[in-house]
Amino acid sequence: MSDGIIQKRGKAVRWQIVSLAFALGVCALNNALLIPSTASASFGWLLSSYLNDVMAPVAIFSICNIIYACQGRQLTSLPTMLMTTLVWAFVWEVVGPMVREQSVADLFDVVAYIMGTLAYWLLQKHLHAFEAIA
Repeated sequence: MSDGIIQKRGKAVRWQIVSLAFALGVCALNNALLIPSTASASFGWLLSSYLNDVMAPVAIFSICNIIYACQGRQLTSLPTMLMTTLVWAFVWEVVGPMVREQSVADLFDVVAYIMGTLAYWLLQKHLHAFEAIA
């Protein structure tokens, strides 16, 4: 394997680690600071209910692409990401409530998952464009 391929894989993994850290950091801030301080605010329900759901696909696809980068591949197809997200949404929002009584199906969660998938795809698209320039 040439040094150029190893270097390219290293860059891909670094970008995915940054994406993963960003998503986990946003979730940590949301849970620790935003949810408790905005519980009475008119938009507090939005942060407490959906921000982590938007960040979940960013974290999950980052982990997938870290694993894929080690194999010399990368998940960049928006249709594939959206189909994967819909499968997860089905499991979490349809199967989950059937298996666990405390779970509640929420269509807005599915919308948040799709928004997170689109955000991840756009971020990766821009990172790849930046990587081509750098």
